[in-house]
Amino acid sequence: MDEFFKATKGCVAVRLREPANKFLPEFKQMMYKTFDMITQDDTIKIINTAMEDFEKEDEKNKSILSLIKLELSSFVKGYRNTTGATKDNLEDPPSMNAWVSKKVTAKDMLKAAKTILESLMDALEDLLPKWVKALLNTLKEVFGFAIG
Repeated sequence: MDEFFKATKGCVAVRLREPANKFLPEFKQMMYKTFDMITQDDTIKIINTAMEDFEKEDEKNKSILSLIKLELSSFVKGYRNTTGATKDNLEDPPSMNAWVSKKVTAKDMLKAAKTILESLMDALEDLLPKWVKALLNTLKEVFGFAIG
């Protein structure tokens, strides 16, 4: 989960630097505060525990969670391939040049991230505390703001 959140933060950072997104700077503080909160160890632990609990319920849940985990890892791999990020610098926002020559944009990546996050939220809905649900909803809104 942590790598997914770090990669999406990089996509948001790229969108914030794009000149066409004039309204985004007003949301910048809220966006980064959301990422700070979502990547805290206790938040990640709660989400990971909910994923483990969901997986233990039955075989269908195990299969569904396997797909969601594949989506999460595919997103991170796609982000790395698009930006040249490594595990060590995943959190560093990529340069604008990293996106210029690619067919996949930060906006495209965030659309995918939003869909993946929605799947995860639907699966874990009954297993997460209200504050984590609210934080994930705020992150979904961050993606929406950054997508434009």
